[in-house]
Amino acid sequence: MRLGTIFLALLLAAGTGVAVLTYSGSDEQPPLVPKTRSTLGKAEHVTLERAADYWLASGEDKKGQSVLGSGAALALAIRLGRAEAVRSDVKPVPPELKRAFKKHYPDEVLDETRWTVANADSRLGRVLARWPVQEGAVTLGDIIVFKTRSAAKNRRLFAHELVHVDQFRQLGIHGFARRYAENPDPIEREARTKARRVVRRP
Repeated sequence: MRLGTIFLALLLAAGTGVAVLTYSGSDEQPPLVPKTRSTLGKAEHVTLERAADYWLASGEDKKGQSVLGSGAALALAIRLGRAEAVRSDVKPVPPELKRAFKKHYPDEVLDETRWTVANADSRLGRVLARWPVQEGAVTLGDIIVFKTRSAAKNRRLFAHELVHVDQFRQLGIHGFARRYAENPDPIEREARTKARRVVRRP
């Protein structure tokens, strides 16, 4: 899956003012922040960790916080996280799981999904450790990043994350991020429910 150019406008609380950040870039090149109007300082490349900080900060105070703001920050974190994951040792869905899950997921989900295990010392690993939903893995578009190798061997967790891959396929990164930032419960509930059903009825 090739993701296009990112054009995001984020309105985030930053100290005493509001930061207006315009991002442009691709999955291969970290996006440049050409203009800032806040205490954030001069133009700089946005890293995965900073994007995650923006998202986490935007969700700290829901009062008056727009869904678009936190959703856009999450979308950026997902895109940058995916770009970093692609450069790691990604693998296809194991053949035995593809066979077991074939009747439960679209072919494109099982064929296109890739997975990896985060290095705890990497930027992706550090961000994953801070991710609010501690399921043992996080899905970044069509790539599943597990926290540990043992987590990657958990069939229910793998089934759970494949549901998220399908949700990304249907909603797109921005649509998924917006809904997740607004309320993650329905998205996670769907993944948990289907994962239980898949593992119970292979």
